[in-house]
Amino acid sequence: MRFIKTKIQGVYIIKPNPFKDKRGEFRRHFCKIEFLQNGVNDKVLQSNISENKHKGTLRGFHYQKYPYSEAKTLSCLKGEIYDVVIDLRKKSKTYKKWIAVKLTEKNKFSLHVPKGCANAFLSICQIEMNYLLKVLR
Repeated sequence: MRFIKTKIQGVYIIKPNPFKDKRGEFRRHFCKIEFLQNGVNDKVLQSNISENKHKGTLRGFHYQKYPYSEAKTLSCLKGEIYDVVIDLRKKSKTYKKWIAVKLTEKNKFSLHVPKGCANAFLSICQIEMNYLLKVLR
């Protein structure tokens, strides 16, 4: 996996390094060691799947305050989503900055959103399914 920094501190676009052969494709979605090497050192305590049946479905902005704050890693398994992240950490150098990333079943990117940042996503296709790893403390 390649962790690509964004203009928001702690937000990463994660690009997989898939192995392809005649059977299909295999890729790693989560690796504790690779996450730790990139400064993402929280424990995964929950995993969710969101299925949206209609194009234009909006979910978010998701944000939790201490002591319920959580980091998230999002992936789009089917279809496409347009994900927006806003840094709401008042002490952050990137406070109030935002980014938008398209996650698709074709690009297979994941997006890591640290604690203190809010995210929302809009489904671009008729049917899409998102996989969400929640990292809690």
